[in-house]
Amino acid sequence: MEQETEARPGEGLPAPLVAAVKVAAAAAALVLLYLLSRSNYLLFHAGVELFAVVVGFAIFVVSWNTRRWVSNDYLLFIGIAYLFVAVVDVFHTLAYAGMGVFPQFTSNEPTQFWVLSRYIEAFTLLIAPLFLMRRLRPVPEFAVYSVVTAFGLLSICRLSLFPDCFVPGEGLTTFKVVSEY
Repeated sequence: MEQETEARPGEGLPAPLVAAVKVAAAAAALVLLYLLSRSNYLLFHAGVELFAVVVGFAIFVVSWNTRRWVSNDYLLFIGIAYLFVAVVDVFHTLAYAGMGVFPQFTSNEPTQFWVLSRYIEAFTLLIAPLFLMRRLRPVPEFAVYSVVTAFGLLSICRLSLFPDCFVPGEGLTTFKVVSEY
């Protein structure tokens, strides 16, 4: 008795046609995102930031679930760090002007969250190559990133220790501009 196999979508189509459809779909998505940014910037910003948060969480999930099968802990180190980058990015997204979640915040705090997240990310990518040759103990890494993230969030929300990144009426601060380079 022969088994019938079900064709997968796109199977049997010429490869150039499949590639062209993918490029056209990506171009259409970019055009739609551009149009959305022109008509409702808050929705556009929230959508793009939440997509970045989902990617950060996905990096963590993939790295955590593949840790037993990889020969080094580079990916695991990056994955755990991106979990915390995503958490800070959630704060940035919810604190963004117009969202209404943190009405006491000015435009400074969401910008500070963004810079904090980028500093965590940059530090992680700078030291991650060390874990190509070393073993990682996940619990201490979670502890260190938890403390750094909590202190960073507290330094913005309660302690006012994090340098200002945006001054209403003046714009971006030198710290913010230099931090982007």
